[in-house]
Amino acid sequence: MNVIIVGASQGIGLSLCEVYLKNNSEALVLGTYRSDVNSNMLDLANEFPDRIYWQKLNVENEESFLQLKQSVIDLGWEHIHRVVNCVGALQIEGLIAERKVEEVTLDNLQKSFLVNSAPTLLLGKYLKDFYKHKDYAVFAAISAKVASISDNSLGGWYSYRASKTALNMIIKNLSLEFKRLGQDKYVITIHPGTTQTRLSEPFMKAAEKKYKIHSPFESAENIYKVLENLKPENQGQFLNYDNTTLPW
Repeated sequence: MNVIIVGASQGIGLSLCEVYLKNNSEALVLGTYRSDVNSNMLDLANEFPDRIYWQKLNVENEESFLQLKQSVIDLGWEHIHRVVNCVGALQIEGLIAERKVEEVTLDNLQKSFLVNSAPTLLLGKYLKDFYKHKDYAVFAAISAKVASISDNSLGGWYSYRASKTALNMIIKNLSLEFKRLGQDKYVITIHPGTTQTRLSEPFMKAAEKKYKIHSPFESAENIYKVLENLKPENQGQFLNYDNTTLPW
């Protein structure tokens, strides 16, 4: 099984690498990172030598996705069986999560869509050909419950909500296109639940009063269970970490 985890240097992405390596002895994992290889990544490489590979990927640069494709070819992977995009950001480079429309800026909107929406579409563009095989395969992206239009009763977070909603539409489009490659090619978005990560840290005190808080490893295990047990009716869906369907 050939697995690509995008945004794997920390949090859910790093934990997903670990979960796939531990749960499937045949899994080979390519994990991407933005800037530097950290000690946790090195520890995982030492624990699973010859089974995990690290690739630098700048999700804001399309050329970087072409380099990712070339790295897959260089590894000798003719097929890919799992891709999970874990990249996401709420407050980017000091920009705030807007509470009211007066706080919206074009800069924040553009950066949110660049980080939260576009990378999944580019992954589909450059990795689609590796899904031309007969095996069960999944292409997934981590979304957020706040992306649901019908579930939105609080408002706010304009840029983040809109960019994650756009991600859901991208996934829906890709699901229709990938389905032509075979019935066992699943394309979905998944909400990991409220997870203790760098993204959620500024809001954790408020979140603890309303939601169950998951560790990154717990979220990764939940995501793994969902991705490994998809059914035809799940194609193109927005799924929760407990495998229930979320409303668009």
